[in-house]
Amino acid sequence: MTTLVGEWDDARRAARKVVLNLTQTQRDRRAKVSPRTIASTPLKKLQNRQTHGSAEYVRTEWLVQWLVDNSSERVRIERLAARLSEVGAVVLDKAVRDSGGTKAARQRVQRRLGDHFWCDVLAALVVALQEVDGLKDKLAESLEDVSSELATHVWRALKISRATSHGWGPTSRKGGLARAEADRRAGLVEAFIRTAVTYAVRRLVQAIPWTTVGLDQVLLDLRILTILVCPDPAGHELVWTNCWLPLIRMALQDEITEDLKQLDQWIGGGLDQPHVWDAP
Repeated sequence: MTTLVGEWDDARRAARKVVLNLTQTQRDRRAKVSPRTIASTPLKKLQNRQTHGSAEYVRTEWLVQWLVDNSSERVRIERLAARLSEVGAVVLDKAVRDSGGTKAARQRVQRRLGDHFWCDVLAALVVALQEVDGLKDKLAESLEDVSSELATHVWRALKISRATSHGWGPTSRKGGLARAEADRRAGLVEAFIRTAVTYAVRRLVQAIPWTTVGLDQVLLDLRILTILVCPDPAGHELVWTNCWLPLIRMALQDEITEDLKQLDQWIGGGLDQPHVWDAP
């Protein structure tokens, strides 16, 4: 137990250092820039600094502390993560076999599944859980039927996300391939992806303890897992809108410690600005 506590303390200290270094770097940069240059800086660059700053605060300082303080929730999230890992392994192996089973095929498929695919699935599931009317009653009647209905909603949100997001890098220019097109060129055809989504939703829904937790708690668990999985939430619109913003607002309701009060205006300003997607 002492070792575990020590590890969590180290994690908290590391998280604090990341956030404080981030704010210090931003102050140092602004100190070296003339007011005239700042005035001529494109607004979208200033906005993205603030939004990335608020994202970094949630990913490090607030999220680490929340995981430390909420052990039962952490256990549930770990179980969901384990189930997602199992699903990911099955989907990867099947996709590689369908693509010829070569080493090159595996690398190609891994790259596509690593390009915001699983965070797309999780964020779309968050959306779907809020779209299905009478969810609790339907769950009591048939978990399988609910899984199928949710999978339909998840597929719709994921398909839109991948058709409108660009490139391997989360901040790639809009001139790059949409992720859906990159998936197709890598051999991940739409029928396969939809089957993978349906399978993932069914397995995740089965892993959620519906009889002991409410929908709000399920959504919180999924949102946290999503931002842990996502390579860059500030560059992924589906994740940012449906997972990051709710968590950031939740984080800002907590008391900000004395040495982080300098973040308050910066984070709040980032939330007040429209996000810029696929910016260079």
